[in-house]
Amino acid sequence: MGFQRNTEAGFRHYDYGFKIGENANDNYDWKSKIITYNFKPKYTYFINAKNELTFGGEAILYRFNPANAVSVAEGVSSDISLEKRQAFETSLYFANE
Repeated sequence: MGFQRNTEAGFRHYDYGFKIGENANDNYDWKSKIITYNFKPKYTYFINAKNELTFGGEAILYRFNPANAVSVAEGVSSDISLEKRQAFETSLYFANE
């Protein structure tokens, strides 16, 4: 019999965007990003040589900035940005082999 614990934690940051036009009076600039935070504990209990119990969970926080966007047409600037959003995902699992 024995017990084992493993914990994972992570952080990811994705930036992306594009720009159209070099003229200050006519251009389009779009910037976005996604940030995720992850935490995942895993436990294994070795009951005997033929029986292993595994259980754990996972929690993920997502933060989105879907659009920080500005359009300039004939010198008139328009902010067409979208609101920031976030989501939280959780899960639990159990297995017996």
